[in-house]
Amino acid sequence: MQDEFCFDQNAPDASGRRSVAEQWTDFHARNPHVMEYLIEMARKVRKGTKRKLGIGMLFEVLRWQYWVETEDEEPYKLNNNYCAYYARAMMESAPDLGGAFKLKASKADELFNTNTEENNE
Repeated sequence: MQDEFCFDQNAPDASGRRSVAEQWTDFHARNPHVMEYLIEMARKVRKGTKRKLGIGMLFEVLRWQYWVETEDEEPYKLNNNYCAYYARAMMESAPDLGGAFKLKASKADELFNTNTEENNE
């Protein structure tokens, strides 16, 4: 699954910094267990309901309940900048979670086949 989301990891933006998409891709490749936990939690919450989920809520639960260990150079174990990417990646990789998240337009839409308006109906 991690091969699906691939960037040139050495391609900085105009300021010399990697984009959030590139950072997320690298983080996801080193920490596939994060998405596994998020998918598991989303399935538990979604069981028996079609309510939209909040990826921010799942991130906070993951931080609190699992004290998830990650490999990252950043001081944060789970960077909130990655929420939009995880929501889209989860819906794309787990068909039963398709449409699970209410999405706002995001730069993450460039990486995933997401129609934000259609998903929020």
